[in-house]
Amino acid sequence: MALVNASARLARILIGGKNFSSCLFSFQGSDSHLDQSGLITFTGSIVLGRSFGFDESLDDRKNSRFFRGQSIIIDIKDDQGNFRRHPRGALRIISPKYDDDSQRLTIDVGDLTALLNFREPTDVSVTEIKLGQNSSSGQIIQRLLIAAGIAAISGELPNTLINYPINLTGSYLANVGKLLYANNSFGWIDKDEVFQVRTANISATTPTITVNIGRDEIWYKRLDSAESPCEIIKAVGRCVIVRSVVFRNDTSEQYGSAALVDKNAGYSAITVKKTTILETWLPGQKLLKTVTTTKQPIGLVLPKELLKGKSISKLSLITSEYCVDETYYEQGEEGKLKKKTSRINRLLAPSILEFAQAKKLFTFDIFSLVESFNGFYSYDYDTKDRLSTITTKTFEIAGNLLSGTDEDWTKWIFPPDFLTETEYKIEQWEETTKGIWDYEYSSYQPLIKVKPDLAEVKPSESGTRGPTSNKLDMLYAAGDRQTSNSGQLAPAAPERQPPEFTIEEEDLEEKITFAVPGGSSNLRPRERTFTVDFLAGRFKRGLKRGEVEVSLGGGTVANNQLKAIAQREGRLLLGRNKGQQIGVALSDAWFDYHPLFNVLAVEKDGTQQAFLVDGCSWVVGQTRVLVSFDGIWLGTRHIPPQVEGQPVAVPYVAPPYDEIQPLKAGMGMGAAFNGFAYSIATVTSTSQAGFGMGCGAWAGTMSELFGVGSIWSNLLGWETLTDWDFIYDDNYWEAHSWDAVSDSSWDNLINLSYWETANWESLDWETLV
Repeated sequence: MALVNASARLARILIGGKNFSSCLFSFQGSDSHLDQSGLITFTGSIVLGRSFGFDESLDDRKNSRFFRGQSIIIDIKDDQGNFRRHPRGALRIISPKYDDDSQRLTIDVGDLTALLNFREPTDVSVTEIKLGQNSSSGQIIQRLLIAAGIAAISGELPNTLINYPINLTGSYLANVGKLLYANNSFGWIDKDEVFQVRTANISATTPTITVNIGRDEIWYKRLDSAESPCEIIKAVGRCVIVRSVVFRNDTSEQYGSAALVDKNAGYSAITVKKTTILETWLPGQKLLKTVTTTKQPIGLVLPKELLKGKSISKLSLITSEYCVDETYYEQGEEGKLKKKTSRINRLLAPSILEFAQAKKLFTFDIFSLVESFNGFYSYDYDTKDRLSTITTKTFEIAGNLLSGTDEDWTKWIFPPDFLTETEYKIEQWEETTKGIWDYEYSSYQPLIKVKPDLAEVKPSESGTRGPTSNKLDMLYAAGDRQTSNSGQLAPAAPERQPPEFTIEEEDLEEKITFAVPGGSSNLRPRERTFTVDFLAGRFKRGLKRGEVEVSLGGGTVANNQLKAIAQREGRLLLGRNKGQQIGVALSDAWFDYHPLFNVLAVEKDGTQQAFLVDGCSWVVGQTRVLVSFDGIWLGTRHIPPQVEGQPVAVPYVAPPYDEIQPLKAGMGMGAAFNGFAYSIATVTSTSQAGFGMGCGAWAGTMSELFGVGSIWSNLLGWETLTDWDFIYDDNYWEAHSWDAVSDSSWDNLINLSYWETANWESLDWETLV
């Protein structure tokens, strides 16, 4: 059995607050590399051995101190001999393993992200994102971290906006990483057990540590097994566009021949129906109100008997119907349909025509609108939110029901302009057994519609509404009961309240080309694509019916996010391909460590190489404390010569590649269409449109066109031109003296006769093309 040498102590270790320094054999672990996970996680192991005089067992079965999640603190002596927290000194126990033979305890340790990465969301509402309401990515990250069990958060939290519910897959921390990656950031747990967020800046800044090769390093060797860089790096993602819902406020017209309204009006086209629909959503009441106004020509909607002798244009439009539909939904998020009401006002004249003809002295406004229909519909649901009952009640103006029933209108004192019940209907659904549905309905209607032959009138008994009659009495009209296991009788899905917002998705792509001096790009992988989730959302106004949106794309926050990722991944591939493994003793500067530390390595020949610290490995032994890392190469640092009298020369790092970002440009076109009343006769016409653009190399072949000696040479001076390649340069066109071109030259070029009379058949088209 080996005992720990406690004579030369560089480290102090506290487990659950108790000092285990005398038992420490070793501590080692590594940070994960910067990647698409968005998190840098530390995992490692601590080996403890038996020490003289120590009063606790190291056997995890006998000592309950070594439980999963127990806090471990590691401190290291600095150059002044004072204990300071190791850069990875805030750890938690993942799992302990005791060896009976060696009497040593090996503890697998990790930071909080390693400990809590198993926690997964059971409720997506933890993000507190509501459709159409902006939440910053930083706010969402904080909520997810708190749900995962991490409360101490600091750093550069991203502020891009998410206005759509995100799909949480995997653990809380995995989703945090996705959000960080989408914003070109990363997170890690620092030495004070705070979740820190930083931007992944793959570029050189002022170096924090300088390593002099030949003096400071333990090893300095090229990085192996790095991925091959690519010429083109693409970043793709899906941008969610949230639109506000635009409720209807539109007007439509239908056309027809005037002769349909007035036989003396000819066959010109007129408006035969004009419908205006206005929808209003009242979210507090969960009420959707729809107002529909219909206008039609007088000659179509008023009986001709009432128009005789009146100097009224039958083609004039009047309001023939005014309908108000109100749809109520349940309170709450579900918002199931609760009830509907429908009130329709129509022209009174068609409903009381028979009465007016019988009562010669009766006068009324033939253009008046009266309430002629009422409908009430209620909806009930079972405990599983399935439709169970629909109850329908409708009322209609009595004149519509009694017209054409041989009613003796002379016995009536007042017109039949009152509402009477026209239907009472109940529909019911019930799932009697799993998958087996019963459907039952019963309907009651007025006797005059169900059994008109049973109608009875008592002329001797008359009231203000005419003779006593059973015509309007309600009578059982129909009913049925059916059972089915095919699903055909299952009730329809509940109707829900209209959404305030709708979601669209747009696929985006950004790319950056990395040109490396020397060699052919055809001899290395061509391109690589990275997929990014949780891009910033966009908000757009809703489109009206028939409205079309034309978008050139690009320039959005989501596009900028993809550009940053493409740049980051391309630089990482190139930097790791020429990277360096560096091992050094832990100096005081490392106590302020964070991932992507800037390190400067001064090689033996004086060349200065800039690196970023990635994938750090840490070792704490009994006599030495070491750190090694994979250096992402940023380039060679240059120090310009100092010129007397000039500002102080600033050293700079020249990247070993050129980044080429495409410049996007766009153009827009539009068309306007005017609608006019048209003849109902079928007319066929053909339209043709075209558009063309050209630039560049057509100039070199223009010399083959006829007329060069006259028109073109006067215009451009091509008779004296010897270097045709020069024309390809845009500077030629900009530098040309257009003001010197005579007016006659312009007139000849514009003159259409030149183009029409030219002998196009004699042209050498092969040479021209």
